[in-house]
Amino acid sequence: MNLFSKSKVSQNNTRFSQAIMDSLPLAYAIFDEKQNIVDINERMVKLFQFSDATECVEKFDNLSPKYQADGELSEVKAHEILCQAFEVGHAHSQWMHSEPDGNIIPCEITLTRVMISNKPYVVRYIHDLRDFTALAEMRTQLERLASTDGLTGLYNRHYFIDAAEASLQYCMINSIPFSIVMIDADGFKGVSDEHGHDVSDEVLRILARRIRHVLRDDSIVGRYGGDRFIIMLPGIDAKYASKTARRIHDNIVKQQFVMTGFDLSLSITASLGVSTSIAEQSDTSLAEIIERANAAVRKAKDAEGNAVISH
Repeated sequence: MNLFSKSKVSQNNTRFSQAIMDSLPLAYAIFDEKQNIVDINERMVKLFQFSDATECVEKFDNLSPKYQADGELSEVKAHEILCQAFEVGHAHSQWMHSEPDGNIIPCEITLTRVMISNKPYVVRYIHDLRDFTALAEMRTQLERLASTDGLTGLYNRHYFIDAAEASLQYCMINSIPFSIVMIDADGFKGVSDEHGHDVSDEVLRILARRIRHVLRDDSIVGRYGGDRFIIMLPGIDAKYASKTARRIHDNIVKQQFVMTGFDLSLSITASLGVSTSIAEQSDTSLAEIIERANAAVRKAKDAEGNAVISH
């Protein structure tokens, strides 16, 4: 049924009005007070890939999954939203539509009550959010790429420093310890020189996994640069930080680094330095704590490496 009628002038107006409505950037359907569809535009037909408006109207009830994202039955929720629009003049909701093949279309729907020939109808506009969803996913991916090291998947140096600065400030305000663990692979340059960059890259990926395996999921660990990794341990005192560092060291050296793709196994060791800021050192900067951890790493390497030293 088309809502616009019947005289010659009305028919001209109908074509004119329909052309305007079909040009709208949103798909829409118009419902009468019995909640029957009485009109749709061409964009609605194209949205659900039907051959014509008749097919779209006939199958419209099948274009939503049984349940919506909030767990409510689609049939019940649709009835409630239409009732609200007829009663108060408007309604808005998140909605999941589905294409004939079952693919879900994330949508927002806006319902507006209109008067046509002195009768109330509700126009139900559909905002297809797939492009917005794709953009949101892309934005999330870009944010992740901006904060992580592409080789190891750990946080990059820039993100780590920002996070560590904020964490250190919190620890200082609350008079709790803050520890840094620095990790440096021993003899890494020799591995790269002898076996090439592909092998040395794989060594770094395995090293990163072994470090992460020891830590909690919410621990902040980053690649500080080259073959050097850094961990912050807010709320952890010197004793427990050293214990954590020894566990990481043991997990690194406990077995060879097996690189199946290169038919190669290597024994890798590491030097670890630990530095802790205590409550009384409220003026200590992150740079100073990191430098103390670096100094501990250098001391370990001067003693032939493969050790954990606390500063």
